[in-house]
Parts: sequence; structure tokens; C-alpha cells
Amino acid sequence: MLAGAPSVFRNALEWLRSQLPRIEFKDLLPISMEVEKGVIMCGNASTPNLLVAEYKKAEGTYGVVPVNLQFPQTERIEADFFRP
Repeated sequence: MLAGAPSVFRNALEWLRSQLPRIEFKDLLPISMEVEKGVIMCGNASTPNLLVAEYKKAEGTYGVVPVNLQFPQTERIEADFFRP
């Protein structure tokens, strides 16, 4: 990134990076959502039809939860959809 910069700047940047915490995306989970109005569309290029679902309100969470020893972590989405 700073290949042509003086070593003082490179060293200062390395020191700053070493002081900051390392955060993974899974550390920020679970994430909660609330949506007032939306549409979900499912389909692909090989089918001429689409599945369309419209909703008035949706609430849910996305997170990683321990399930069992075979699959130690599994992503889980919980959502409640309310009809228009």
C-alpha cells in the first residue's frame, strides 16, 4: 500500500494497525432487522418463471449458533413475514 512511502510512515502505519482490535464479521452477530415493505423474487436463467412474494412487514435475526458436534457452527436466519 505504501511501497514508495518513507519508512517512518510505513512503521507508523504498522504500529497503528497493531494497536487496533481485529474484528471478524461473526463477532458482530446476531444482527436484527425490521423491514416495513418488500418483495422477495426467486428464479434463475434456465426457468422462464419467477416466484414473487410481497410482504408488508418483516422482522428477523441473522446469526451463528452452535448446533451439534458434527457441524460446530451453523448460520441461522429467523424471520417473521406479515401479509399485505
